[in-house]
Amino acid sequence: MTHSFSKRLPLFYIKVYKIVDDPSLDPIISWGKSNKTFIVWDLKGLCREILPKYPGLGRNHTQFVSQLEYYGFERVIGAGKLEFGHDYFVRGKPHLLKKMWIQALSIEKIEAIFEANIARFRAKTEKTNLETKIARIRTMIARFKASQDRVKVDRVKVEDLLQNLRI
Repeated sequence: MTHSFSKRLPLFYIKVYKIVDDPSLDPIISWGKSNKTFIVWDLKGLCREILPKYPGLGRNHTQFVSQLEYYGFERVIGAGKLEFGHDYFVRGKPHLLKKMWIQALSIEKIEAIFEANIARFRAKTEKTNLETKIARIRTMIARFKASQDRVKVDRVKVEDLLQNLRI
């Protein structure tokens, strides 16, 4: 079935939705009864046939489950199967995935992104400050060398005067 997805939506959501919605994969993974969950029927088939074809979902079922949790899916407790769902992961309504994504961007994740950006800004600022300090030190070294050269010239003059006085 062809669906249109938001352009900014992370590919993870699109891939999972397409996989779950693909009837040819129903023996491995399919929609649950509520149409708001999906069930992994064949874990080996998932790892062997699906995950290698879809980069970013994980290399094994453990990574796949971690990714699902990261992106806001919740495990259905008591299902006795590997079943996951979300209020905005709904069969026939891929436009709701955007709401799911927004909800998955918890305050903690937003703060982490913000902190990472601040850290990059600080590093850039510190680099600029260090570059400024290095430039000042190089200027001081150049002045010191010029001063040393003048002292050498003055020392030669003094030695010449002393030499003339000894004669």
